[in-house]
Amino acid sequence: MISEEQLYEKIKRIKLLLSEINNSKNIKELSEKTRIPKSSVQRYLNDYDFLISNDLCTIDDLKTIRNWLKIAKNEGVSRGGKISQTRHGYEKNEKGEFTGNKSSNRTKL
Repeated sequence: MISEEQLYEKIKRIKLLLSEINNSKNIKELSEKTRIPKSSVQRYLNDYDFLISNDLCTIDDLKTIRNWLKIAKNEGVSRGGKISQTRHGYEKNEKGEFTGNKSSNRTKL
């Protein structure tokens, strides 16, 4: 159970997130702009029952939030893959199919 003060703070943070969501392309950027940890951003934006029950958004807003989260996740996965390839490189077989990164292939026996 959370106190009145904690509830007020959570609602305040969610309102800040909702006001900045359209100006951010991913969770990392939204977290940096609002100074709310990434894990909290995800938890708050995925708590649909809380958002609706406290009149923080409408059903249509939830659809927009879900879509934004989906796009943000895809962008984060893509960015992570690019970072991994930059750090570790990648290898392909003679058919041009991805076979893993260079560092993981070196450790195989």
